[in-house]
Amino acid sequence: MEMRFERARGLDLGADDVVSFPCEALEFAAKIRTRLRQRQPELKFEAELKDALEREHLAESTAENLISKVMSRRRFLCSFHSLRSQRGHPSRGSHNGYLEPPQPQGYA
Repeated sequence: MEMRFERARGLDLGADDVVSFPCEALEFAAKIRTRLRQRQPELKFEAELKDALEREHLAESTAENLISKVMSRRRFLCSFHSLRSQRGHPSRGSHNGYLEPPQPQGYA
């Protein structure tokens, strides 16, 4: 009677299964195989989640790298055009030729 109470108490406290000792080796091995089968979907999900998080991190790193290169290029072009205008070089019309397209002129 006390053994059944202890088993029920263990399950109520959150145990997935209870094994009484001494136990049958075949029954114990079957319980382990059953638990491993139950765990397979969880393990597969964890592996897929880990893979997705690694891909997300790689995508974020790549995007940050590209943004950094674009911003560096933009700073270079701005400083180049600033130096060019300080030296008195004529610009290419009313735009700088790189960052903004020329505005169309109206017909008179």
